[in-house]
Amino acid sequence: EEWDEGHPNRQILEYTITELIQRSNPDLITISGDIAWAGNDIAYDKFADFIDSFHIPWAPIVGNHDNQGGSELVDNVATRYMKRPYCLFEKGDPVLGNGNYVVAITEKDELITALLLMDTHDREKYVNVDGKEYEAWSKLTPAQIEWYKEQISHLKENGCKDAILITHIPIN
Repeated sequence: EEWDEGHPNRQILEYTITELIQRSNPDLITISGDIAWAGNDIAYDKFADFIDSFHIPWAPIVGNHDNQGGSELVDNVATRYMKRPYCLFEKGDPVLGNGNYVVAITEKDELITALLLMDTHDREKYVNVDGKEYEAWSKLTPAQIEWYKEQISHLKENGCKDAILITHIPIN
């Protein structure tokens, strides 16, 4: 219901994003996750409609709340986003999560920088020093770190001197 016409949360979100876009005039919009609670297709679709209305490419990643419904729900959202005219989302290797991809930024056909967007998942089980198991926010996996290294190496080989990593959950 937060996406119902006139709902205060929708008004705040739309006003804030519109102001940011009008003031900065971006060439690309990045979204670092938690767009909605997993499985709330209406919210995902209305958000995508709103962002597409600016006619600016956008590159989202999923956050922990997007991930909470499991990989099937995330995959459903990803498939829908990939059909959007301005959305750059790529699913990537499903072993690494959903939405590990690179957006190369070029100027006059020269690679000048890149964005590496990576899924930091939801929660995972850890064991503390006393041997007790607990659940906490997840992080990038060792396989994702290797993927990251490979991408950076490939970008360097192609002349890229600068890149930025965008995740939902900060690196610990």
